[in-house]
Amino acid sequence: MQLNNSRRFFNFSQNRKARIESGVVPATFPFSGSDLSTYEWYVPSECLLAYQSLPVNFDSPIAKADQTLWHITSQPDGRSFGGHATITLANADGSHATIPLPSKMNGTVSANGDAWITFTVNGLTTIAVGIETSYRGVPAIEMQMITGGNNYKTHWAYMVQRNPADKELPPLQVDGYSTLSNNWSWMSNTSWIFSQLTIDNQMQSGNFTISGFQNGYFWGTGNGSESGDFNLQGSVTPEGSLLLGNLAGKDTLTMAIGALTGDATASTMSVSTYDLNGISTIVETITMTSLAAALTPIFVAATSTADGFTVQISNYNGAFTYGGTATAGSVSISETGLVTVSRVGANTSSTATITTTRANYVSGSAQVTATSNIVPLDTATPSPSSSRVI
Repeated sequence: MQLNNSRRFFNFSQNRKARIESGVVPATFPFSGSDLSTYEWYVPSECLLAYQSLPVNFDSPIAKADQTLWHITSQPDGRSFGGHATITLANADGSHATIPLPSKMNGTVSANGDAWITFTVNGLTTIAVGIETSYRGVPAIEMQMITGGNNYKTHWAYMVQRNPADKELPPLQVDGYSTLSNNWSWMSNTSWIFSQLTIDNQMQSGNFTISGFQNGYFWGTGNGSESGDFNLQGSVTPEGSLLLGNLAGKDTLTMAIGALTGDATASTMSVSTYDLNGISTIVETITMTSLAAALTPIFVAATSTADGFTVQISNYNGAFTYGGTATAGSVSISETGLVTVSRVGANTSSTATITTTRANYVSGSAQVTATSNIVPLDTATPSPSSSRVI
């Protein structure tokens, strides 16, 4: 999936409108004019789970505990703010916690509640995107981000306020895995196809498989018509806000944001790419469609014939296209799902592989093996022997 870095800010307004109508996001939120510096913002315990990976294992990240604190020191107009953040990372069990890493931060929250925050540490800039919302009845900012550098960290969380004087931070460890965003757990082991019309009107396409999912995080591998093989990981929040990271090669990370809609039966990811440096150019939109589960042929008992065997596909479905090959002989499949393997030598085993294909479905296949009949000995009537009468 070749996703060209292309945009600074993604307008979530349409997705937000749908979330407001569904009751997920408050229609009004008294953020404007509030004093962000009164409290420190932190990650609650059920949101500490994050995933970290190196370029070589981008498709199989390792669970971590991540506590990020926001310290707001300036707020020029009620919607823009600045300050610094500190990030502490540990293994999921709380061991080997890092020294808190300071980071400069600047952000905005638009009138419709879309959040955009840049974090800069050691010359590396990371952009976090999200929405203004509430969490367990208190004001919150829901954020998603993937950091770059020598390793990659994926984290989504509800950032909520606390008064450091009267509320302690939760322990930096992940006790089991939260299920805040497990309504998307069906994504695990799903296959997807995608298409992308680039800024120069070139159509790119490809496919990918999501091999793992945990509390809104997912990862997998794919192949694109332009990029070749790639690895991916990302996050999806309970209401469907989507962040994707695509790694082609070892150091080319491309980011995309958008929304996930649908369910296990039919779903779509619609995303646009953006640039980590915040450079605004033409928007490219990529549509990704989940593939329905494969139809795997099921066979009844095979019947041997003189030159092969026949076998019925018990779950035959005429909406699929069937194909077949055999290790010996040839294969034909009738319109009712009867498989005939022919042109096989006497008393010879043959394995037939039957495949199923259909648009927007994963391809399926199954094998069946049988042995042809033994040809009986020649029983033709011999010609009568000549006799002589003496």
